[in-house]
Amino acid sequence: MVILTEPGQYDMLRDIDRLTKENNQLLHSMRRASFIGGVLKVIMYIIFLGAPIWIYLTYFSGTVDGMITMYQQAKTLNTQTQSKFTGFEDMVKQMQSVLHTAAQKLATSSENGTSSVR
Repeated sequence: MVILTEPGQYDMLRDIDRLTKENNQLLHSMRRASFIGGVLKVIMYIIFLGAPIWIYLTYFSGTVDGMITMYQQAKTLNTQTQSKFTGFEDMVKQMQSVLHTAAQKLATSSENGTSSVR
């Protein structure tokens, strides 16, 4: 039990009670807003991180896999072509060396006056 001795104490106590209730309501609304903001932030992160993954898996995965397969096939074909071309280059070099050797023999035999053609 409170004993009020001064005439303005009752009004002051009512104001303090009103301000305390107002403060309590503000704190509750701030706590609620903070909780809702945190939940929305988590949802936004899930959307921003999950949506691209979902879109890739849903729409682009098959296309990208096909492109990777096609790239690997082209790479294999390129390797095969290069090996065949290397064999062709070796054959051309051998042919050049044989022709060069034959031309040298022909030139030396024509200088000596003999013909190697029979």
